[in-house]
Amino acid sequence: MQVFLIRHAEVDYSRVADPAAVRLTPRGEEQARRVAEQCVEWDIQFLCASTMIRAEMTADAVTDRLPDLLRWDLEELEEMSAADLEGQPAAGPLTSTWSPDLLRFGLERTWVRVMAAWARIRIYAETYGVERVAIIAHGHVIKLMLLNWLGYDWRANDRFRFPVDFASSTRVTLASGSDGDTVQFGWVNRLP
Repeated sequence: MQVFLIRHAEVDYSRVADPAAVRLTPRGEEQARRVAEQCVEWDIQFLCASTMIRAEMTADAVTDRLPDLLRWDLEELEEMSAADLEGQPAAGPLTSTWSPDLLRFGLERTWVRVMAAWARIRIYAETYGVERVAIIAHGHVIKLMLLNWLGYDWRANDRFRFPVDFASSTRVTLASGSDGDTVQFGWVNRLP
């Protein structure tokens, strides 16, 4: 199976009060259309997207181009946010203001929900013979998924850096063979 991890297209976080409600910039809308064209080229069979507006707008460009594509919008694929810090009174809405302890707590909670989403996606794909899946999500979500395939969990977040630019795509090839399961990563593009 091939999984294409796609970060949502460009946004401008500097002009919004609610980071969860930020929309694509005009440049981001163009990037989303190019992501859609790539999904056509890759012959994507199944699209999963975060329910945050920036990821949905990017996914909408794909389904505008591929209207019959199976699509799941999953809250579990949302970016780390104050909702992941339930019960932590010192948490503000901007992750950039969180302490290291709050970030670790948030990453752990994000990890749990992202891994649950991946399990659902994988089971569906394997059950129905889906060979090419696209997931449109956010930087932390993509990094956590990559850490999982490298054999790590959220605790390894600080040990690895992955360049996850707006509208960038990573192809992950998952295969089972006589020598066990293999995973291969490759950056497919970095849109300007």
